[in-house]
Amino acid sequence: MGWDPCGIEKMMGMTLLAVREQSDVVHFDCAEGTFTFYHEQDCCESVTLEHLDGLLPDFKPQKILRAEEKTADNEDGTDGHSRPYGDSTTWTFYDIQTEQMDISMRWFGSSNGYYSESVYLKFKGVRDGGE
Repeated sequence: MGWDPCGIEKMMGMTLLAVREQSDVVHFDCAEGTFTFYHEQDCCESVTLEHLDGLLPDFKPQKILRAEEKTADNEDGTDGHSRPYGDSTTWTFYDIQTEQMDISMRWFGSSNGYYSESVYLKFKGVRDGGE
């Protein structure tokens, strides 16, 4: 098996071991497998990680208690970001609460209105060979 697309609710109850950020990709390594937040860029769109906060420098394995996604479009142009592709922007917010910390991520997407501004989430279980 390979990577499976999934919803963020799948994270709840899993044991978080580490969080790794690589440019505009964030990996949540859990005892059960790895969750990866990312976006495959296409023409006339851009989705970038704007902010990742709440990670403790040295934490022990802990259960994920809550995992939520919220989105907001920003059609009024007051978001302070340029619109390199014109018509459409979307903010995607993730809040992940563990036993010791609250992790938040903020992503910004812009497109000409015909392409995705979404953050993708995929999961690969440890039985599937990890990463």
